[in-house]
Amino acid sequence: GMWWCKLLEAMLSMVAGRYETVKSATNIQQWAHDFVRGRKMALECPNKVVELDPVVCNVVLENAITNALRHGCPQDPQVKLVVEVSAQDVSREASASSSPTMQMIHNDGNEHHAEP
Repeated sequence: GMWWCKLLEAMLSMVAGRYETVKSATNIQQWAHDFVRGRKMALECPNKVVELDPVVCNVVLENAITNALRHGCPQDPQVKLVVEVSAQDVSREASASSSPTMQMIHNDGNEHHAEP
């Protein structure tokens, strides 16, 4: 529906070089639960608020998950999304923000990382 249209519009503007990143404070656990909803995949994610562009994350992970399900083990596609959050210094004044790192683990044990 509307979600897929927005995702397609974002992908087209990224390809054309017109997309402007918009980071916002996002509960990563809620975002990840929404992302995996309706998919046959496991999720491991902390309940933390992070700064990210949810549209970019959706585009990157949609592509990675689709590839994992199609090409990883198509007969038995067991995929797990693991999200880890670590603090990173973002300026010399020692202010910090949380930055998510996401990895997908196939049932064959291979890991694939994505950092938005």
